[in-house]
Amino acid sequence: KDWYPRLIGITWASNKTAWMNTITFTEFIKEFDATMMRRHGGEEVLLLMDNAPSHKLEEGVVLQCTKIAFLPPNTTTHLQPMDAGIIANFKHHYKKLATRAQL
Repeated sequence: KDWYPRLIGITWASNKTAWMNTITFTEFIKEFDATMMRRHGGEEVLLLMDNAPSHKLEEGVVLQCTKIAFLPPNTTTHLQPMDAGIIANFKHHYKKLATRAQL
C-alpha cells in the first residue's frame, strides 16, 4: 500500500546510502524552522542536537527563529541514555517486519 507521510504529519526523506547527510539535514532544518515560524510567530526556539558529522547546515543558510545548540562531544550516551534502548527496539521490530515481508 502507498502511504503519504505528510498526511499524518511526518517529515520523511531518503537517499541512496540511507544515512543522514548535510543536504538532507539542511532541508529538514529549513522545514523545521518554517514550521516553528508558523507555530510560534517568529519567537526563537532552541533545538538541541548531538554533534554527528552530518549535523551541519549548508553554507549560507540562515534560520529565522531556530537556534541550534550542540551537545558537547562524546556526551550523547550519557545525556541521552534512552537512545540505545529505543534504537535497539526499533531495529528489532524493523528486522522482524522485514523478515515477514520476505517470507
